[in-house]
Amino acid sequence: MNKVHKVSLLRRFAAILYDLLLVVAILLIASLPWVMLGVKPGQPSYVFYVIFIYSLIIFYFAWFWTHGGQTLGMKAWHIRVVSTTYQTIGWRAALLRAIFSFVSFALLGIGFWHAWFDARGRCWHDIVSRSQLINVPSVANKNPALKKTH
Repeated sequence: MNKVHKVSLLRRFAAILYDLLLVVAILLIASLPWVMLGVKPGQPSYVFYVIFIYSLIIFYFAWFWTHGGQTLGMKAWHIRVVSTTYQTIGWRAALLRAIFSFVSFALLGIGFWHAWFDARGRCWHDIVSRSQLINVPSVANKNPALKKTH
């Protein structure tokens, strides 16, 4: 992967932050029925609630990655996830990517910081899922007529 395709950690985190806002909104709405049923930590049904929440988060990312390669946050930051052969990733790769992203965060972000030492700027979840992030030109860059003139 050449330097043009390398995506900085700052842009990765910016896209994650953007997506986090959307995911939190989705989770608040999805949690309403559980709250209305009175599900609380310590109850047997709470385990199912936790599994439901994590499944929603994984599905959010995996669905977008398998349908165009961009979450809404990635679209805003002109980033796309592709396979190492520059194809749209499948469900297996998307699920591995999502799960290992959690692992990377859980270990104090070490899986993300790995990108600083990897020549191709890959995080652990990129390596495990055989995927990579690439820069996507904005619409204005694709169509010079849309560029602002000063």
